[in-house]
Amino acid sequence: MEYHYVSDKDYYFCKSIADEICDETASYFSKKKADLRFQDVINFLTRYLGIKEVYLFNTENDSLVNHCIFKTLFTKHKINLKISDEKAIVKDIFCENVCGLTFFSEVGPIIFLNGTTTTFTRTIFTLIHELVHCYLAFKDEQYKEKLAYMSEKVFAISTYTKEMQPTEDRTNVIASLIYINDVALRENIENLSWEEMRDKFGISKKALHTRLMNFFKYNFDFSKEEVKNAIWSFLYEKPEWSFYLNKMKNYELEMLNEIHKDVIADFDSEMATLVDLSDWFESEDDYKEMIF
Repeated sequence: MEYHYVSDKDYYFCKSIADEICDETASYFSKKKADLRFQDVINFLTRYLGIKEVYLFNTENDSLVNHCIFKTLFTKHKINLKISDEKAIVKDIFCENVCGLTFFSEVGPIIFLNGTTTTFTRTIFTLIHELVHCYLAFKDEQYKEKLAYMSEKVFAISTYTKEMQPTEDRTNVIASLIYINDVALRENIENLSWEEMRDKFGISKKALHTRLMNFFKYNFDFSKEEVKNAIWSFLYEKPEWSFYLNKMKNYELEMLNEIHKDVIADFDSEMATLVDLSDWFESEDDYKEMIF
């Protein structure tokens, strides 16, 4: 499924879910958010949700080569998930249109991944996507029922309907925000090149491009043109990149100043209220006793 953009309201909802998951992951492994990688989030969510293995679906004529490759890569990247030896056979069109699918049983969620996928980073993104579905279903029974219906429908017709798109789009955004969380991205973007960023976080070109588009837009209020130029200058290591780094820093300073003003205003308001309250007491001692 292709990545589609969501409304500002939906984006901030997605960000709150991604932050919640990353905070819980960081706490579980006693790590800083900036040090989290996709393995940490996957290993946390699978433990949290009680998922011990995933299944691959293939077509009748597919070999088991990818099955062995996936097993090797999961081990190499320290993903604590077993890939089941059971092989689900589906139609060619299903493999062409569907990256992953989750069903729910009495023992918990069952995740299926496309066994014909040849790009490991895409498989990782799909796995995170499906785990986000499971996490939200664990938190909300209505969401679980909706997701169960969607999965059965997709399995029957081998594609996603228009009505499913908003749910899938939001889940893609959450998965993107988890793949490289805001803290990790901000801490590394000044010192790493495009390829160094990809290598450090194990992310595809397309996924990093999408992540940066949202990062610049929502974290620093860049215009569409500024977003495009910032990514271009970062990707090709152009001198203009320093301009956008300074723009980011200036924006952060402005936000800090705004927060400082709000804190001062709140403090002044509270002090004014205390002064007004002092008129209710006959003595200074009575007033101090109420305050302290």
